[in-house]
Amino acid sequence: LLDKAKAAGVIPLALGGQNWQEATMFDSVVLSTGGPEFYKKAFNDLDEEQLKSDTMKKSFDNLAKLVTYVDPNFSGRDWNLATAMVIKGDALVQVMGDWAKGEFNAAKKTPGTDFLCYRFPGTDGSVVYNSDMFGMFDVPEDRKAAQVALATATLSKSFQSAFNVVKGSVPARTDVPDTDFDACGKKGMADLKAANEGGTLFGSLAQGYGAPPAVANAYKDVVSKFVHGQIKTSDEAVTQLVNAIEDAK
Repeated sequence: LLDKAKAAGVIPLALGGQNWQEATMFDSVVLSTGGPEFYKKAFNDLDEEQLKSDTMKKSFDNLAKLVTYVDPNFSGRDWNLATAMVIKGDALVQVMGDWAKGEFNAAKKTPGTDFLCYRFPGTDGSVVYNSDMFGMFDVPEDRKAAQVALATATLSKSFQSAFNVVKGSVPARTDVPDTDFDACGKKGMADLKAANEGGTLFGSLAQGYGAPPAVANAYKDVVSKFVHGQIKTSDEAVTQLVNAIEDAK
C-alpha cells in the first residue's frame, strides 16, 4: 500500500520528526515485529535479553524501512501538521494516537467515509495505551469532599462519553455505552475492552506508561537518533538502547 502511494506521487507516511512521535511509532513496530509477549518483556519488564535480541534488531530494521516512506522535510514537524497532511490528501497514513481524530473532526471529515482508523499492521488484538490523568493535591479534610465529587463526576459514564466523543479518544472505563461514538470510536472501545480482557493491554514506553520517565527519555533519544541517521545500523541501535536503558534505571 505504501509503495502504491509512493508511485502515485503521494507521501506514504506522514511523520513529525520529534522524538516522542518517532518513538510512538516504534512502540507499534516492536509490537508488530515481536508480538505482545515480546513487547511486554522488552518495554514493560525491561528484560535485557529481549532488548538485545535479534527480534529487537529486526524491529529497528522495520523502522528503517518505514522511514524510507517519509518525506525529507519531516524533521521537527508537529504532530498536528502531520495529521493535516493526511487530511489534505498530501499523505496516505499517519501513525498516531486517537487524539489525531480531533483534527479530522475539526476539518469536518467523516470517519468511515473521508478517513479510516485502524491498528498498526500486525498488532490486532493488542493495544498500547496512553492515558490522560487528573492529579490532586493533598488538601485539608474539609476540602476532600470536593475532590471526591470531581473524581466521581470525571469517571461517570455520562462524562466519559461526552468528553471522549469530543476529544476523539476512548473512555478509560470499558462499560461506557458506545451509542454516541462514531465508527472510529466504536472500534477503539471494542479494541480496548478486548485487549484488557485478553491481557494484551500495555503501557506505551514512548508515552511514559511502560517504564519510569528516565527510561522513556533514554528510549526516545536512541530511537530518534536512529531515525535521523545519527545511529547507522540496527546492531548499533540495539547496543545503544540496552546501554541507555541500563544507565537510566
